Parts: sequence; C-alpha cells; structure tokens
Amino acid sequence: MVSLSVLGLSISTPDTDDSGILSLSANLSTTEDIPSTHHRIFRRARWDPSQAANDATWNAVVANGAALNCLMRRTDKDAGKVLRDQRDPPSAESTLFVNHHREENRDLLRKWYWFEITPSKDATKLDSYWGWGDANRANGLLTTGRNQRPYRVEHFNPRSPDPPRTQSYVVDGRNYWASTAKAAFVLNRVDGAMYVQAYTNPRVELRNIWGRVIQKEELPAIRHLSDILWLYWGNKVLDPPALRYYGIMKITNPTSQSIIMRALRYQEPDKWPGMSFTPDEEAGKALIGSIGGSLAQLLFQHKPELGVQHIKSMNVFHRAKDDWGWDKPMWTEMLFYIEDVPSDKLIPQEADDWQPYGGAGPADTAEYADSMNGTLPLFERDEHGHYLRTHKL
Repeated sequence: MVSLSVLGLSISTPDTDDSGILSLSANLSTTEDIPSTHHRIFRRARWDPSQAANDATWNAVVANGAALNCLMRRTDKDAGKVLRDQRDPPSAESTLFVNHHREENRDLLRKWYWFEITPSKDATKLDSYWGWGDANRANGLLTTGRNQRPYRVEHFNPRSPDPPRTQSYVVDGRNYWASTAKAAFVLNRVDGAMYVQAYTNPRVELRNIWGRVIQKEELPAIRHLSDILWLYWGNKVLDPPALRYYGIMKITNPTSQSIIMRALRYQEPDKWPGMSFTPDEEAGKALIGSIGGSLAQLLFQHKPELGVQHIKSMNVFHRAKDDWGWDKPMWTEMLFYIEDVPSDKLIPQEADDWQPYGGAGPADTAEYADSMNGTLPLFERDEHGHYLRTHKL
C-alpha cells in the first residue's frame, strides 16, 4: 500500500540547514543566544500576525510532515525503500551507527570534533528556571532529581589556544573546520523524555563564519540533532529505553515562530496545555514537517532499537511563569508525545518486489523525480547515511 501523494513529495528532514528543530533554514535559538538588553525589544516584536508563514512555506512543511508520517509508520525495510537505500535488505537506519557498538558511539563525537562542555547549572531546573512544571506534572514527569541528565556539546575544542572559528581537524585524511555549533539537552531515561534546550547547526554556523554557501562535503558527518541525541540515548550497553516525550524549550527562531503562528490561527499560545494537534491534521503535519523534523528522523532511523514509533500528538504553549517575572512569557514551547504506531495507522509490510516509485532502481527514481519536481532525486542518501533535503526556504 502506498500513497502517491506522499511519495511525490520532496522530503525536508533536518539539514536544509539541518536544524529540523526549528526551522528548515535556521537554528534553534534560545534565550542564551539573545543579549539581555534585547529581551524586551524582542518581546514587543515577537508575535506579529503579519509575519505568519506564507503559503509557500506552509505548503512545503505540510507536505514534508505528510512524508515524515509515512516514513515513521512504515516498517524499516519499506521506509528504506522509500529512501532509496541500496542495502540488502533496504533499511532506514543510519549507516553512522550500525557498524558501531553502542559503547563506541560517543567516540564518534570526538572523531568529528564535538566536545562535551559542562552544562548550565540551570539545565535541570525544569520547573523553577525553564517553567515546565505544569507540563511535566500533568504527564507524571519529575521536574527535578537525579533522573534528569544534562548534556552540552560544542563543535570546537574549548581547550585549544586557537580561536574557535580558526580551528580545524582531520578525518580520514580530509581537513574540516570547526563550526562553533552547539547542542544542549536533558535526558530522562527513566520516564522516556528528552528536552532540547539549545541547538545551532554546523551548516548555518559555517555559513555565518565564511559568508558563503556551505557544501555537504565541508560538513561533519555528525551534524544532525537527531544523531547527537541518539549518541547519548542509545549509548548504553542495554537496549535504549522507550521514548515517550520530546520537549523543545524556548523556541525563538523566526521561521519556527511563523509556522507556529499560522498553526495557531494567528493567536498567541496560551499557558499549559495550550493548543493540541494531531499528526494527521494540516497544522500537525506542518509542525512535524518543520519543528518536529529532528524527532521524526530519530524515530524512523532507529526502528530496529525503538520499534515502529510515530508522533502521537503535540502541544504548543507558553510557560506559566517567565524567568523575568513577565505574566506572558515571550518564548514558545512544544511537547511532542510518542507512541508505538497503532494498528489502524501502521502501513502494512509491502511485498518483497514493491517499488515505491514504480521503477526498478535509482535511475528510474531519478527520472520520475525530475519529471515531477524538476529537482534532484526525491531522497538522496549520502555516504554517511543521511538524506539530502531539497526544499530551500
């Protein structure tokens, strides 16, 4: 069973500039990235209905969300076929990890010049600092305690005497540049929860440094937020725990805000629980196809470990209390709920000879894609197991 309306779309999971977290073209900005003197200025300007996502952006992320739903709800083999994987049998699992033992995964970070940094002292204050007390309590999640493990990684060597923007490293005989990208997150493996607090991606950061378009060959293989999260979540010798909750804190990226604004029909988010969306309504697809892209990729790339899971629903809300005492905090929050795909939404395993594009191989797929979209093939996988994105918003 296949939906041509899905297969005729260009997917845009994280890396068109691969934040997927928070837009198709920029980073996940948080309050730590905005000078304190600009907080009130940003507050006044942040929610302008005239800046809601236009039709082109909206239609692209809705289509992207539909494609991601399809990938999440298929078996690993069929998802691999949709992604034109050439392994036998096909698989959606990233080749970055399948040849490594779990205990070796984090060594990949250092190989690609990511360094662990001491997390912020406020990282695990999910209630008092981050304002997620109501959301966590409503879901039976702890807001403090030893179950919360904070992590922070940055794409440069903090101990090097050289400025971060001038640092370089060598992998397999090729020279790369440090990007100064970062990721900060908290994992609660007991309750199956991830909280993303900051992420900037290497492509955008290198583009800011060099002032030009950055080619794929210039980027580290470890660059997607979904991969960084998996290096920690799936790192244990034991099977990784079930993933049930995925929170994104303090979303400030303008593109993300514009998509959220349109999803909320131009109204500001309310306090928890805010507004809830399902994955199959138009607004839900838009949120999955943009802000939820990194989560979707994490789910469809790790079916062998996590099972066939999808995004069940999502809430958009404001925190109950702002760090500076404002009644209506400026920052938008999102909580995604994850579940095993129920039988009524699971796309049954296709026959062994099933080809999603109606052709026998990559050449036929490329011809179909070019005729439909005038672009590169729909899903082009690089040597590291990632997928090139074709939307450029």
